[in-house]
Amino acid sequence: MDSSLNESFIRTGYVFDLYDGDTVYYHTDLGYDVWATFLTGRLLDIQAAEIRPLVTREEGKRAKQGLSDMMEEYALNRHMAKRQFGWEFRIRSLPTDSKWIDDAQVMKKGKFGRWLIQLLGADDHGQPVNLNDLMVQRGLAQPYK
Repeated sequence: MDSSLNESFIRTGYVFDLYDGDTVYYHTDLGYDVWATFLTGRLLDIQAAEIRPLVTREEGKRAKQGLSDMMEEYALNRHMAKRQFGWEFRIRSLPTDSKWIDDAQVMKKGKFGRWLIQLLGADDHGQPVNLNDLMVQRGLAQPYK
């Protein structure tokens, strides 16, 4: 794990929709009964095929479906009959690298204004699963730095 991904940047969140194989829409618990809602997250360190251009549309749909299937398989609330807010995950964000802002307090966004995140779920044995890494391992996305 990258040491710049401070554990204080892990929060409980609920993914309620997907745009494609590397962009999700989610809500996250900031603590003290404060929630950030309707956020857009870009899965950190991966690049999935885009859905919009006709050239990559089918591959993009496959990546999106693959991420959806993984969410169903590894969500922390997958065994609940009703998921009121969406699929539950631990969401790790990337701290900012601004020299003007204390990175212990501010999360980082990408160039299109999406929060840079990792989705962390668990398997049936309670072992953590990083969905970003799994997308690459299953051939649904490429590593991106």
